[in-house]
Amino acid sequence: MAFLQPDKTLNWNGLKGYQYYLEQHNVNGIAIPTQKRAKTVGITVHNTEAISCASGTTPAEQYTRACRNGNLNDVRVHIFVDEYCFWIGHDLSMVSWHSGDGTSDPNSGNNTTISIEVIGNSSKVEDNAAKVVAYLMKQYGWNIENNLYTHTYWINRGLGIGGTRDNQNTYKSSRAYKYCPCYILPHWSTFKNTIKKYLGSTSNSTATTPIDSKKLYRIRKSWNDEKSQIGAYSTLVNAKKAWKEGYFIYDSTGKQVYPEVKTSTDELYRIRKSWDNAKSQIGAYRSLESAKKACKTGYHIYNSKGNEVKTNSGYYFIDPIAETTPTICIRTYDNSWTNEGTNCGNTNSAIRGVAAKSNIVGFRYRVHLSGGNGWLSWITAYDINNWNTGCAGLKSRTIDAIQFDTTSSSYAISYRVKVVGGDYLPWVRNTEDYAGIFNRNIDKIEVKIEKKG
Repeated sequence: MAFLQPDKTLNWNGLKGYQYYLEQHNVNGIAIPTQKRAKTVGITVHNTEAISCASGTTPAEQYTRACRNGNLNDVRVHIFVDEYCFWIGHDLSMVSWHSGDGTSDPNSGNNTTISIEVIGNSSKVEDNAAKVVAYLMKQYGWNIENNLYTHTYWINRGLGIGGTRDNQNTYKSSRAYKYCPCYILPHWSTFKNTIKKYLGSTSNSTATTPIDSKKLYRIRKSWNDEKSQIGAYSTLVNAKKAWKEGYFIYDSTGKQVYPEVKTSTDELYRIRKSWDNAKSQIGAYRSLESAKKACKTGYHIYNSKGNEVKTNSGYYFIDPIAETTPTICIRTYDNSWTNEGTNCGNTNSAIRGVAAKSNIVGFRYRVHLSGGNGWLSWITAYDINNWNTGCAGLKSRTIDAIQFDTTSSSYAISYRVKVVGGDYLPWVRNTEDYAGIFNRNIDKIEVKIEKKG
């Protein structure tokens, strides 16, 4: 057993920390969020159980290592905090999987907040967590009233429970599937007061580079339209990744830097392995048809904005712009198969099998079994009489989670499930998350196809 070796050592409010981005050390090929957040509204606090550790390490390192080894299912938080230190295992500017509300909603907790997992229920670990929260709040210019969230907040949001921020952060609904951070919420006000204490302290901190608001690249519909801003980034590269059609990137002086002012050469269709890999370019053409003829397997065609227009799959061209709206249908099995539809299942009768079909590009689906064995293999076929490769599941086992996926660049599969004895869980999209709660059987599945953007 080898402990992780951090890439960087930090000190936040006197607490030692370690940086070890899993996306840079993904030796086991686990799924990791790759999207930059379009906006960041604050910090979400979670609790997880304390664990026993081998000599020479700490729970935060062990949780980070467990994540790298694929032992935390699909949870991908930014920071683990224990009684001794903290570990940053995921780039703080990236989307993370932690609040159970998927990434199809641009305002979900996964999409908009930095996630912190507090390990155990001691006063020491909560004090350390307050140091981390306070440090980040000072870096981003945030405050407790507007930028501090709990996992319970996002659950209540999904259930339609409103009220004050404190009410949404702490209200324990009978419809909620969990109450988190379970150890901190009973004395939430005390935890907030501890954060306030450290917000007043600026000593003994070494930073990941503080954000200089005077040197940010801002994404807006126009420079004067501040309310339209969807992001601000310290580097132009990251700003370009978050850029959307209809918006412009401005430097700190208000000068538009992207998309650039067009010249005749900007109208070319460029053939590259990826837009960022300019050295791989094998041609640039004024005509899309000419670019199609010259494109080779493994290369892509990009317009002047860096958007992919055509792809040579080796067999035919896939045109995301011209792709017709795909369809999808499913059937579920408890003790018999339901009819085909987009919302299938019988209330309080646990699902054991799923068969699905769609004409969307690269369609596949898989299920997770309750009580062990984890995820079954991906299925691409549709045959309710073939339990090996034609449908997902086992006749003798119940299902607690499901994923649908597609390689389409124009459309995505959104889906949600209902748990036995409970309500529908939030919608998720593709493999950005999964629908379900491990070890809680599901009795209904709803699925739809949505255009991206």
